Amino acid sequence: MNTGMNVKTAQRDDWRTPLELYARLDQDFHFTVDAAADDKNALHEVFWTKKSDGLAQSWTGHRVFCNPPFSQKHLWAAKAAEGEAEVVVLILPATVEQEWFHRYVLDARARIMIPQGRIAFKAPPGVKETSPRFASIIAMYFPIRPSSCIARSFA
Repeated sequence: MNTGMNVKTAQRDDWRTPLELYARLDQDFHFTVDAAADDKNALHEVFWTKKSDGLAQSWTGHRVFCNPPFSQKHLWAAKAAEGEAEVVVLILPATVEQEWFHRYVLDARARIMIPQGRIAFKAPPGVKETSPRFASIIAMYFPIRPSSCIARSFA
């Protein structure tokens, strides 16, 4: 066992996105909902909690921000890949070797931003701040609409 890792802390799903990162993303994407939040870590005035279940909500017409519970990252990436929302921005662990990543990020043609350095997520109340032990990506999903396709004729 790696005694250098705080496994109990690392396995928590309620770490908050740094406000500065959220603000920069919101400036570009104008979010309408924070899809996986709670009363203590919500970043948008409209947010879905565990109880209201962002995975069960319709994302149609929304501009979704989501720092999902990393224990369920594959479910949130699958929901984003459905293409319901106007835009979805997910913060995900950079586990690029895993099947879910290939299926719901790469195959879904999400655009990927790779932050330089590691995202310093904010600890939940009562948890000591620690440095993240993994890299993250920001995956951006845009639905393919017929009006955005470029048609070419071939002779």
